[in-house]
Amino acid sequence: GGGGSADAAVPESCEGVARLERLGLWFRLRGYQRAGVRRVLRQGSCILGDEMGLGKSVQALACVAAREAWPCLIIAPAVTRRGWAEEAEVWLRSALGPEDLHVMYDASDALGEVRPLPKL
Repeated sequence: GGGGSADAAVPESCEGVARLERLGLWFRLRGYQRAGVRRVLRQGSCILGDEMGLGKSVQALACVAAREAWPCLIIAPAVTRRGWAEEAEVWLRSALGPEDLHVMYDASDALGEVRPLPKL
């Protein structure tokens, strides 16, 4: 495989977990979700392949918050847009304000020259 050592990402993993603890998110995650988030933070990226309903969206949002990877663009099927927004509102309420979340339903929702950009 290519890339750097997984050990090089351990400090980022520790910092990310500490950030999630400060946001009050870390201990709300289930054990297997915490393991998934740790793995993403250590490896840099991975595919979350859990069964439906086990919280992959929450794990992805936690990874974004842990890395403070803002702004973040989520591309999701139309039927899941509102669900993603609701998950972000519930799980990231300590990291996102109302102005930080923008859902596009059609071309009229484009951001244009809006400043500052929303986080999500």
